[in-house]
Amino acid sequence: MMVLLNELFSLNPTLFFEVARIEARVTNCVLPQQVFLVDVDKLNNLANLVSSYMNGLVDVEKLIHKINEIEFNVGEELKTNNLRKKLNELDMEVLPFCTLIDRILSSKEILVFPTVQYYVYDSSKERQIRKKLRRIRKLEMMILEKQDKLKNRMKIIKREGELLGYPKCCINEFLKLKRKAVLFGSITPEKKVVMELLDLEILKTLPEIFNGLSFDLFYSLFSLNFYPCTIKCKRAVKIGKTCVDYLDQFGYRKAYECCLLFNAFYHLVTGYKSYLLLKDGKCKSKYSKKVVTHFSKLRPDIEEVLSAAKNVITDVKFGNEFIKNCVKVNL
Repeated sequence: MMVLLNELFSLNPTLFFEVARIEARVTNCVLPQQVFLVDVDKLNNLANLVSSYMNGLVDVEKLIHKINEIEFNVGEELKTNNLRKKLNELDMEVLPFCTLIDRILSSKEILVFPTVQYYVYDSSKERQIRKKLRRIRKLEMMILEKQDKLKNRMKIIKREGELLGYPKCCINEFLKLKRKAVLFGSITPEKKVVMELLDLEILKTLPEIFNGLSFDLFYSLFSLNFYPCTIKCKRAVKIGKTCVDYLDQFGYRKAYECCLLFNAFYHLVTGYKSYLLLKDGKCKSKYSKKVVTHFSKLRPDIEEVLSAAKNVITDVKFGNEFIKNCVKVNL
């Protein structure tokens, strides 16, 4: 086990920490980002296929058949992938799944955005994982057919949260905020996390982050796909602590803390990018006032760090190097 974990961490730290939740038995399934990539031609084919369906050029049977074909072909290509092989040795599997509807944007208009997501799951749970994904596919098809679009979009988000083992309280809060953001333009779950981090004055301690800082502040930020109902949520914190306790037996406590730090840093950089857009305008919302107030008072050394990261923070390669370098510095 130790050799496998070392190899996986060396290849991709962000994937390592996602699948750690499976190893720690806090979930059966995770959704790592930018680890397994599908080629552009397949994405274009998928987008054209969905467009043809919405314009009445292909029927639902052909659409589903073609989607299944794309997923099968992508899965076949994965068989030679080294990361997948390492996951197989840990009794995990990778499942390509075509999603058709955007889950992130909080706009009133439903954005049709076909792409391929890669779910990593406990191999013994494959049947139930596939069953849950079929239910999500059914909801997406209902949205394409213009049936209760907002309601079904919220159902998709709820079922995905359950599939990924997120706490019920966090799923419910995310749904409440997302619905209000769509209907009334109020604060999103993503912005709420940024505001909480700013309230905790994390920016002031960023350069000395490992000198006595309690990581209890960050245990709830165990994945960039996840937004806790509050950073201090006991259920979310428990997941993070369970993971770090599991990894500690293999010598990965400090590495996991570096991952938590990166996740917090990611949200802070997101807030800083908002500040750059808002600083010269009128700050009307609670979020805009908070980010402008906090980021306008940055120490020069901290602003230099945030500015350097703003264009690369979403690149998984940057995240991997951040974590590896953080581990080296704090050994």
